[in-house]
Amino acid sequence: MRTIIYLILTFLSTLTYSQVIDWGNFDTKLIDSLVIKEANIFRNTYSDIPLNVSPILQERVSIRQTNILVSKQKAFHPNVYHIFEEIKDSLVRESETNNPGKKNPVGAMHLSEICLKTYRQDTKFTTYEELAQYLIKLWKSSRAHHNILLHWGTYGDGVYTLAGVSVQVGNYYWGGDTHTGIYASLHICSTYLK
Repeated sequence: MRTIIYLILTFLSTLTYSQVIDWGNFDTKLIDSLVIKEANIFRNTYSDIPLNVSPILQERVSIRQTNILVSKQKAFHPNVYHIFEEIKDSLVRESETNNPGKKNPVGAMHLSEICLKTYRQDTKFTTYEELAQYLIKLWKSSRAHHNILLHWGTYGDGVYTLAGVSVQVGNYYWGGDTHTGIYASLHICSTYLK
């Protein structure tokens, strides 16, 4: 019976991951979770320190940053450090709550951000899983983004790494035509616990 339930759950999760993208009703929660999954598969080649989803980092930083990218129709790094300063204590509490018995005595944290803008390419991705893999591939193709994705929050004793991601679609205009743009930002915050 346990084997049957496991097979059913595996089949259902495979169906969810391979769900065809509905561009008119883009599922941001699904794509965000798949990007973290794919990032952790990549990070696992170097370190056993995964990215742990932080609702605080995602809601307060990643979604905000990607909203700005969509509104400006370009990839860049809007200033985020004033918001990071506002939520540092909440991130420390979140890290400590997820690691009972450990504390971040000095508030040591380091934040990094990677962003991108690409466009809808039906020949390269049609499912959310393929899109997540494509976004990670784009970040890996940039040396700076590659290093952040692979190494950020993997050094030191007692490191616990929080992450927030936001992938959104929005139009952009180029060559007199309207195109479907895909905008993404990933934030990685390393905390140190004893």
